Amino acid sequence: MSPPTPRTRWLVLALALCVTGVDLWTKQLVVDHLASPSHPIAVTGTAPTVAARLAERGLSRDAVDAAVAARLVWRYRPAPAFAVDRPIDDEIAHLQLLALAGTRLPAPRRLRIDPAAGAFDLGHAVMTSFGVDRATAARMLDGELWRPEAPVRAADEPVAADETLVLLLHEAELVPGFMKLVYAENPGAAWSFLHNANPTFRLIFFSLVSTIAALAMLWAIWTGWMGSPLATWALGAVLGGALGNLVDRLRFRVVIDFVLNYVGDLRWPVYNVADIGITVGVALIVVELIRNRPATGETAD
Repeated sequence: MSPPTPRTRWLVLALALCVTGVDLWTKQLVVDHLASPSHPIAVTGTAPTVAARLAERGLSRDAVDAAVAARLVWRYRPAPAFAVDRPIDDEIAHLQLLALAGTRLPAPRRLRIDPAAGAFDLGHAVMTSFGVDRATAARMLDGELWRPEAPVRAADEPVAADETLVLLLHEAELVPGFMKLVYAENPGAAWSFLHNANPTFRLIFFSLVSTIAALAMLWAIWTGWMGSPLATWALGAVLGGALGNLVDRLRFRVVIDFVLNYVGDLRWPVYNVADIGITVGVALIVVELIRNRPATGETAD
């Protein structure tokens, strides 16, 4: 087993960085252009009607009409100040609050107060949902949050300058009946492993495991430990995917996923470009190991 040439080493590392770069770029596009109820699209501007304002975000008139008909477009105004230690009583139970920025998780961020979620007070609910400390939660509750006013009932309704339109769900169909782009967050690993674990433990565990794995893969690439050029290149794809998901965890404490394959009611777990790099790389390594395994009965000299 001879180590790869310096040129090959750097090209494999360039492949890894390319996979990481494409992964992070596509995730940013998803954060900016797709929406879920917890991460909606917030639209401000000067356009006088709902349809015109949403058109500034690239929504066609048909898409606006469909969203309005499904009650997915809401008017939001600045929320009154709330005390950070306010108990979650009947008056604010199920209250919806929107943060346009300043959250640990991808913003805009929408919080729906759930009395059964176990929050000690309103500040604790904001801390948990937005990923901020108590001082930041207090500042946000003092005037940085928005609350819903009413759903939009017609696309041609006028909209005031101090209103923010919120689109609660926005997806993109790529292959009808088979593939679409959605916004999803996975706090765990593949197949939602450790999905419900303590967030701090989860961040430390996955960051440590990913860092050790990345260093091991770097060593294997540099020394040619995989034993074949194809396996070394495949390991570069795996390394790139691992780095992409690691950056997500360090930035957001969750991994952004967005590709959904489905047939009828069957759904494959949502994945991203990093997962594609890891899956393809591992598959190539397995194929190479099978192809190069010694024949039955073969003995070493």
